[in-house]
Amino acid sequence: KMVLLSAILGCVSPIVTIAAMLTARSPFVSPSDKREEANAARDEFKTGKSDHLTLYSVFQSFSEAEARGSKAAKKFCQRSFLSYSTLRVIGPTIGQYLQALADSGFLP
Repeated sequence: KMVLLSAILGCVSPIVTIAAMLTARSPFVSPSDKREEANAARDEFKTGKSDHLTLYSVFQSFSEAEARGSKAAKKFCQRSFLSYSTLRVIGPTIGQYLQALADSGFLP
């Protein structure tokens, strides 16, 4: 429902990204011996008081790192206490949502 409304309201990219992020496990990694560091890294992505916008911020940052190559993306994830494997599955999920919107006539 949220994805369909995003096409009508013209905010497809962030909503589809958030919806895809919600289908996967949490991208945040919190090793017990580095919990404070992990929490500080998570706080860097916070957007207001919204968990959903925080997830969007995480994926946008990951996408920027991934554009520089998989090695850069892996390093970014390690430094930011994020799961590379979790974030890698989000892109195809976004693609599936966009294709479904297009197939339904909601996107050109």
